[in-house]
Amino acid sequence: MILNLPDRPTMPESLNYQVTRREWEILNESEFTCACCGFVSKSSPEVVSGYMEVIVFKDRPTVFCALCSSALRLGRTVNGTTNHGLILHAPDITQGQLSNAARILNTAIIEELPYQHGANAVQAKFQRMQASKKDYLFMVDEGSTQQTVNALKSVRRNFEAEASKIFKHLRYFPSRATYRHVFQYWYRTNPDYFAKPV
Repeated sequence: MILNLPDRPTMPESLNYQVTRREWEILNESEFTCACCGFVSKSSPEVVSGYMEVIVFKDRPTVFCALCSSALRLGRTVNGTTNHGLILHAPDITQGQLSNAARILNTAIIEELPYQHGANAVQAKFQRMQASKKDYLFMVDEGSTQQTVNALKSVRRNFEAEASKIFKHLRYFPSRATYRHVFQYWYRTNPDYFAKPV
């Protein structure tokens, strides 16, 4: 599920935004749980949102983690770049599953967790799934976020249903370098999530 919903005008590039009173209520009601991937974050004085974002989705305020919200707001700037991840052709995995995989893999590599070598190998497999011109004519560079945004912007209102069929197998995989601060925050506040699977 990738979209190019408009970003909030006051969203800082770090994604550490000022939470409104209503957003705070929604974040608490959801227990800081992403509606797409199920990840549970925690608030702190320095990151009140816990890098979770409230987006009006399907006509109701919904909580998404920074990774899933960036899949919905693909055209946003994150840490100074609009190419803040890769676009993958992944028909057999949901955006939520891919966000969880990206969170675990990138954190394992950044934090040098015991399974970091395995994480590198799995991440390399995901990178080979980059959407290409062979499958998507609008792609000049493999996996380009910006080219996908341009293609999404070019879809006319009365052709959205047809376009959704074209984009339905595309997924967003966030850049480790761009989201490093977010992965590090989540690891500090929720280390049990990243414990080595048994």
